[in-house]
Amino acid sequence: MGSSFYRNSEACILVFDLTNPDSFKNIEIWRNEFLNTLNPPDASTYPFILFGNKSDLPDIKVNNDEIEAYCKEHNNMPFFSTSAKEDINLEQGFNKVADMAFIRKIEIGRAVQQECRDRYR
Repeated sequence: MGSSFYRNSEACILVFDLTNPDSFKNIEIWRNEFLNTLNPPDASTYPFILFGNKSDLPDIKVNNDEIEAYCKEHNNMPFFSTSAKEDINLEQGFNKVADMAFIRKIEIGRAVQQECRDRYR
């Protein structure tokens, strides 16, 4: 996807298929692609959230320990086991990402205000 799609985003939802280990392995590629395209000034603290979809299916193949380790490695990225089909954890996940984006917007606003104060003193 192009930079115009990512422009002005305040958070990113990464989604993988719990029944497909390859989709989980691609999460890091997608995360890096997003960061390289958006190029935020604070990439190490950019808010990401992880959704493992298809939690309603019996053949879950992605190990919870792998998911937890990945999230811990990446600033304790929040994780939600979801099912789009059964509407499991979607509202909670979207509320969390909205909170993260809102907090980021406030923090950026404060930083800009401080920069302006410092510049014009």
